[in-house]
Amino acid sequence: AHASVADPLGVLITYAVVMEGGVHVNLRGERFADETRGYSEHALDVLKQPDGVAIEIYDARIHELAMTFDDYREANAAGVLKQGATIAELARAFALPEAAVVASVDAYHAAAEGSRDDAFARPRHRSKRLTAPFYGVRVKGALFHTQGGLEVDPVGRVLRGAPGSGGDDVVPNLYAGGGVAAGISGHGPGGYLSGNGLLTALAYGMLAGRDAAARIRAGV
Repeated sequence: AHASVADPLGVLITYAVVMEGGVHVNLRGERFADETRGYSEHALDVLKQPDGVAIEIYDARIHELAMTFDDYREANAAGVLKQGATIAELARAFALPEAAVVASVDAYHAAAEGSRDDAFARPRHRSKRLTAPFYGVRVKGALFHTQGGLEVDPVGRVLRGAPGSGGDDVVPNLYAGGGVAAGISGHGPGGYLSGNGLLTALAYGMLAGRDAAARIRAGV
């Protein structure tokens, strides 16, 4: 799952926004979880909120960083990002209760600066004071991609059955990797580690290429 998909545009908002200091509030203007514990796990927290949405709040520094990502630039061009000179003004832009949003961000700042612990145990090194101007975007938790897939052998050849099941002969000339192949993620949203899909795409791509080249040379 992913906790930061622009609503209703459906474009991914890079999670660098959160990891660099952004926070989520619900439609009541309240924070509700540690946003940094993982974008997959946090998606379930977002979906439990009213209407299954959150408002992601951050600042100009984070906005400029996020503009290096294609998806974020698309969201910016589509006009789904909102801006405010103050947190209260940003809250009004999303029709949120101003006092609640201001209180939520003030509490976050107090924890970030060490005056009291974060109510949601967000690590202090992942918490930073946000400074004007402020930005926001309405996001939903969403299914990002699935885990699992075709069983493969150590070089990425697709198997007819699970390894060791007695049906582990290979399908001729068929390889799989990345999200198409059974991967190394655990169960549930917390079982996904960012980058696993790219890791197995790169590794199996290399292994499959080497194997296929060797078979071509051998005339197999």
